[in-house]
Amino acid sequence: MLDVSVGSIVGGRKVIWTPFEGMQELALTCPANEILLEGTRGPGKSEIQLALFRKEVGQGYGTHWRGVIFDRAYKNLDDLVTKSKRLFGAFNDGARWLSGKADYKWVWPTGEELLFRQLKTADEYSNYHGQEFPYIGWNELTKYPDARLYDDMISCNRASFLPPPDGSIPPIPLRIVSTTNPLGPGHNWVKHRFIDPAPPGALQEKWTKVFNPRTQREEMTKRTTCRRFCSYKENKALSPEYIAY
Repeated sequence: MLDVSVGSIVGGRKVIWTPFEGMQELALTCPANEILLEGTRGPGKSEIQLALFRKEVGQGYGTHWRGVIFDRAYKNLDDLVTKSKRLFGAFNDGARWLSGKADYKWVWPTGEELLFRQLKTADEYSNYHGQEFPYIGWNELTKYPDARLYDDMISCNRASFLPPPDGSIPPIPLRIVSTTNPLGPGHNWVKHRFIDPAPPGALQEKWTKVFNPRTQREEMTKRTTCRRFCSYKENKALSPEYIAY
């Protein structure tokens, strides 16, 4: 899919990647804190998950823009890593892929990092407790039988970045982006949480009164959720043989 747009020239500029019309375009501009990309295989959910992280690289956040994408087993991340190499490598911006005993991540010269990690048990969650990840991804969310680890990691979806007073850099976005097919042991909790409350594309809002340390007063704060239905019919790179199978 990525090869369709890589290397094309538009207005004298090289286009590395272009989203397909429909879900990919909408998801790329979705303002929600929590985004669920749901639907059949083949529409390009994984590429959007990667692109939503990459679009903030080089925007001035530096080491504050740090992300992690989870699966229940490292081997299940192989295809996503391969797609990330096609996409991120095409930018030729000095990004490095580190793969070793302690590293399984992308690192950019400007300081941003995207990690790929296994997360299966509560004990493994303790490795992340207290860390900052303004971007969190879940590969095939319904593989998780319940919402415990998802909810635990929300506490890490934060950043200590303070935008400059002149407004030259906007506040850092907080994102949790999950992909899923409509099957798996966690089908029921994911459906109850994301599918049942609202139709595709609708922005769900949850308001909470909290003490804001930055303003030193109590304020109402908002967290938003949205699901995007993804159809293989929008992926013009898919072959009819794949669809027939």
